[in-house]
Amino acid sequence: MKTLLLNLLCMFVLLDATSCAKKTDDPKTKVEESALSLKLILPNVAASGSTIQIQGRGFGSSLEAVQVKFGDVTSEILDLSNGIISVKVPELADGSKIDVSVVVGGHTSNIKSIPCAKNRKSL
Repeated sequence: MKTLLLNLLCMFVLLDATSCAKKTDDPKTKVEESALSLKLILPNVAASGSTIQIQGRGFGSSLEAVQVKFGDVTSEILDLSNGIISVKVPELADGSKIDVSVVVGGHTSNIKSIPCAKNRKSL
């Protein structure tokens, strides 16, 4: 009887442990902790020539490997640290919405759209 109970207990423990393990063999379901992701843009209105901060993950630490795009225009990166990129906003059309994305090593992040003002005085 003890052997039967012990075997059942071992079987349940093994089933429980294997059912909780992450399955990463299938590339469609693979979860990467360092996935490139754009989370937040501050301030939430971009003025041409101003500085904004982009918060996210997967940016790395090399300024040379990172690009920030406002539509098709690449902006000047001023600083990159701890998942925050500071960039200078390029010349943009007043009153339009612009798609912002981050490119690292050929991989493009998700896109965030923000309204833009022609210059800092418009804010």
